[in-house]
Amino acid sequence: MNKLIEAFAYNTSPIGPLGDHNARKLEEEQWLNSLTSDDGLVLLAWIQQPTPLPGWNSLTEGQIAELCDIAAYYVGTVGQRTGDDRLRFALEGLLTDSRTRVSALEGLRALGNPVVVSAISAYVDNADPQLARQIASVLGEIGGNEAITVLHGMYDRWKDDLVVQGTIEDALQEAKRG
Repeated sequence: MNKLIEAFAYNTSPIGPLGDHNARKLEEEQWLNSLTSDDGLVLLAWIQQPTPLPGWNSLTEGQIAELCDIAAYYVGTVGQRTGDDRLRFALEGLLTDSRTRVSALEGLRALGNPVVVSAISAYVDNADPQLARQIASVLGEIGGNEAITVLHGMYDRWKDDLVVQGTIEDALQEAKRG
């Protein structure tokens, strides 16, 4: 697990002023394409309990949360490539924990499978404005009739918040293009 997390840390770390952004991006893509479903499950376990690596001592909770979001996005990408339902079910499971919900949404966004819409929609009614915007954005990218129906319901629920409504409108347009 530690080697995988070390590779993850390397691929998400800043490259510095002398680094070659294109080379790093290619390296990251190659690494991501080499990940297996089992690697995805390891990343999911880390998201649930992110243990810092050497050199991570100065990271804030917010920065660690961002790394968890990236890790979940990678897991969703692996799930999309492999079609392994274990990754989808595990990402859906992360939705139940408020600490990992945002990361789960990022993973489900990358997965892009309309099957996850019902799992995501379970969190619409209790969402705060920030979570509502993220849910709308994810549903817009996933698209499909069910996502559009959920987005219409969200629009009616958030009629008093123009910022959330704007995000929902954008998501509806994207979902319809989907």
